[in-house]
Amino acid sequence: MKKITKLLILIIISTLLVGCTKYEKKDYTSYLKLEKVMDHNNSYFTEGLEFINDNLYETSGLENESFIAKDNTKVKAIPNYFAEGITMFNDKIYILTFQNNKVLVLNKDTLEIEKELDYEREGWGLTNDKYHLIASDGTDKIYFMNDKLEVIKTINVTINHKPVEYLNELEYINDKIWANVWQKNIIYIIDPKTGYVETELNFNNLVQKYKVNKVRQTMNGIAFNKDKVYITGKYWDKLFEFSIKEKNDK
Repeated sequence: MKKITKLLILIIISTLLVGCTKYEKKDYTSYLKLEKVMDHNNSYFTEGLEFINDNLYETSGLENESFIAKDNTKVKAIPNYFAEGITMFNDKIYILTFQNNKVLVLNKDTLEIEKELDYEREGWGLTNDKYHLIASDGTDKIYFMNDKLEVIKTINVTINHKPVEYLNELEYINDKIWANVWQKNIIYIIDPKTGYVETELNFNNLVQKYKVNKVRQTMNGIAFNKDKVYITGKYWDKLFEFSIKEKNDK
């Protein structure tokens, strides 16, 4: 009888803990303050966005048309691949490929490809938490890997305990994972321990005001540098710089 009672108590506690998961929908203006609106090359099919030594690097995708841009200027072609997410990890640049089953490892100074690692999933978004590479594949899963691409752990991303898919470009900001959602003007802010979406930021008002999202011009691209968040999209002619209101108000 005591064992049954203990089991019931554990079930109740677990249920209460799960029920306490916080999820909020917010317009981006309640969370972010727009600081600057900058020009962005509207010929870039933006996949990844990453600051490296205060320079903004960007991967532009599409099969056999992919390249790396630095500070809004094309600097390196990536032939034979469809480039996706980009991140700087362990002093190397890592770039996912979409369906080529490779991750490219580049020299950070020359941008030459030093290694091509086998990769079994589709490549969508890529970031890191200083300890792991963190990748999305368009499903509800996010993978934490070492520099050999061995999966250390996987989280399932959920809203109110229901899986959410089409997680795309990723950025690790203030101990949370920020994720674009493919073909939507929203960003999820995700707890990396649990996979719970804590905040959904809606950018529809920004998109409408600056008229940056037309045919194929999907919101995509998140970068973080010196407490500022940078956001753009595929074929967008604008790059937006934000400060985080909640962080600044603490």
